[in-house]
Amino acid sequence: MLRFVLDKFWDESIWLPENTTWNDITPGSNKDIVYTDYRHLLYPPPLAVDKPSTLVKFCENMWAITFYVYSFSFGLYVMWDKEWLWNIDHCFIGYPHQ
Repeated sequence: MLRFVLDKFWDESIWLPENTTWNDITPGSNKDIVYTDYRHLLYPPPLAVDKPSTLVKFCENMWAITFYVYSFSFGLYVMWDKEWLWNIDHCFIGYPHQ
């Protein structure tokens, strides 16, 4: 049962282009094709370890909070005297020909 499921999962018609087999892409069958090697991954993982400090995260969040508070306050300032801010029914008066 497991062999049947694995054969269906790794079927060439699903994963490979037409007229291509798994033997065509095995490493070493064609010297013109260079595949990735796990040793190529030795350099990138240390870059992922360099996490931002608490101060950097705090500063980014403070800028975000400042932006959102300013945007919300400006929106209230602009909309304060509009009727549709206080009564949502005014949004639909004359709909769809406003």
